[in-house]
Amino acid sequence: MKLKIAFLQLLAEETMEKQLTKGIDACRKAKAQGADIALFPEMWSCGYNFPLNKEEACKLCVSLESDFVRKFAELSAELNMAIAITFLGEGLTNSVALFDRHGELIYHYSKVHTCDFAEEKILKAGEDFYVADLDTEGGVVRVGSMICFDREFPESARILTLKGAELILAPNACPMEINRLSALRTRAYENSVAVATCNYPEGQPDCNGHSTLFDGVAWLRDEPGVRDMCVFNAPGEEGIYEAELDMDLLRKYRAGEATGDTYRRPDAYSVLTSDKNYIETERLFIVPMRMKYLWSTHEYASDPENTKYMVNLPNDSFEETRGFIRYAEEEWKKADPQFFEYAILMDGHVGGISIYPDQEDKTKAELGWTVNKKYWRQGICSEAALGIIKHAREKLGIKTFIAHCDSENVASYKVMEKIGMTKIDEYGGRYNKQSPEERRECLYELKF
Repeated sequence: MKLKIAFLQLLAEETMEKQLTKGIDACRKAKAQGADIALFPEMWSCGYNFPLNKEEACKLCVSLESDFVRKFAELSAELNMAIAITFLGEGLTNSVALFDRHGELIYHYSKVHTCDFAEEKILKAGEDFYVADLDTEGGVVRVGSMICFDREFPESARILTLKGAELILAPNACPMEINRLSALRTRAYENSVAVATCNYPEGQPDCNGHSTLFDGVAWLRDEPGVRDMCVFNAPGEEGIYEAELDMDLLRKYRAGEATGDTYRRPDAYSVLTSDKNYIETERLFIVPMRMKYLWSTHEYASDPENTKYMVNLPNDSFEETRGFIRYAEEEWKKADPQFFEYAILMDGHVGGISIYPDQEDKTKAELGWTVNKKYWRQGICSEAALGIIKHAREKLGIKTFIAHCDSENVASYKVMEKIGMTKIDEYGGRYNKQSPEERRECLYELKF
């Protein structure tokens, strides 16, 4: 899948009306050039030019329902192209709204790290970072945004990555010199995420163009050496520039590389995070399932051989896998989750493991696991299960663990026996998704 991004590196006009007209014309030209997404520089509605008096600045604010913003929503549907329009938002926020090719609002983000040392000291900071699925003609892409100074804080891109972002759209209004460009490169590198930044051109006060696309792929396993992640760097002049992002290349890279959140140690970051759900064993890292692992999860969850003895698998579609991961992510956000779904990481994402606490007796829980067939017979399931059991005993107070499997699933019950479980029952009534006939099911238990 190739995603075409248009960088609307434009000089600002004197009035909002002229900004609207120029912006609409630029979007039409971007679509004519084949763009899937059109990205504006920071605060396009006012050209990043506003008075330092709050009352006067408020007169330039526009809401999501304003004519200025709605025109771009309507235009995105007309052109069948996503548009990330930026504006001085209601309540004095530095905002971007992403509309998909159907004219639907995907997210509305307000700059969290406002430049309180300069003009933006009168602005209200945003409170969170947002990531959403963007439907394009080539397929769905997980997208989020940060704005200009957000770039200087690793947490911005990290949070977006942890929420599943594959692409970060970053409106900008400042000189893009070696240090700021290095920061963008680093955000892309450390998170294995693509970062598209659109700046104002030369001629705009304190700006110099150089809109960029870093694709997040630092090297290719089949090729020697490293590669330049900066796949596009615009000149300083005004223009509508287009760059192509190879989503297939990025997704393949993300599935098997060490950057991103694969080897994070949140247990050692107590001053930064309260994440207590990270588990480490001798060879494995076991982390909460996230949308980042969508493609690698679907690889094994949709494979009939991989899921031969499963009740609810294989998944029939990519969207079914997406729905499952979204459901798991939402459960992680709850104060008292009803289940915990983890990704098993070794050489990238290799499988999944889950804990389902008994809702009546919280000292009991059911375990379940699956590993990509590429990694069978390496002891991964038993190692992951023992790691989960240790964690659940210490953190959740679980004392009794159970697990079910098809009576013919030798590999599965061998794992149960290896981790110390005992078979306590076998009965009929099991129906696997790939088998219309009734099956027999084994129940194993481990008590402490």
